[in-house]
Amino acid sequence: MINAGIGDPCYNAKRILVDNGSSVDVLFYSTFINIGLTREKLQPAVGPLYGFDNRPVGAEGIISLPVILGEFPRKSTHFIQFIVVKSESTYNAIFGRPFQSVFGIVASIPHLKLKFYTQTGVSVVCGDQQVAQNFYLRQVKSRPTNTLSIEDFDLRNEDIPQRASPVEELTTVTISEEHPLKTMQIGSLLS
Repeated sequence: MINAGIGDPCYNAKRILVDNGSSVDVLFYSTFINIGLTREKLQPAVGPLYGFDNRPVGAEGIISLPVILGEFPRKSTHFIQFIVVKSESTYNAIFGRPFQSVFGIVASIPHLKLKFYTQTGVSVVCGDQQVAQNFYLRQVKSRPTNTLSIEDFDLRNEDIPQRASPVEELTTVTISEEHPLKTMQIGSLLS
């Protein structure tokens, strides 16, 4: 998770998830409103997105906004096309592969750092592992789950027999002459 400036005038957005697995850049609707933008600025979006839990999320629209990354004198500004979604999230935005490509970012996941070139040299943006873990846990906990108690789970139905029963007469045969007590039952189709 990182911080970045989004929009014009610049809104200092915190809690931005950098996700190498995301094929789009996402701006959550609450952040869209906090930046001071209105729905009229959105372009139509086609189709839903599929979130962390693989459920479809409707897109409110698409908007291109300037993103400022890094600190003076090593900062860079590029326009990023965001898909705006109205979904509950602990994050303000998700920067996916398009964002990383536009900025020319090299991500070091073990070091929680992003590096990219600016006009004045290489800039480094650091993430905070403790903050990232806390917000990830909040994101996971905020999703309601449907669980059944083992006491409420009963497969028995009195109308259906609980054990398989033969549909025909069975014949008992000895499996081995050496062990006459070892037998099995077979139906007439097998004999």
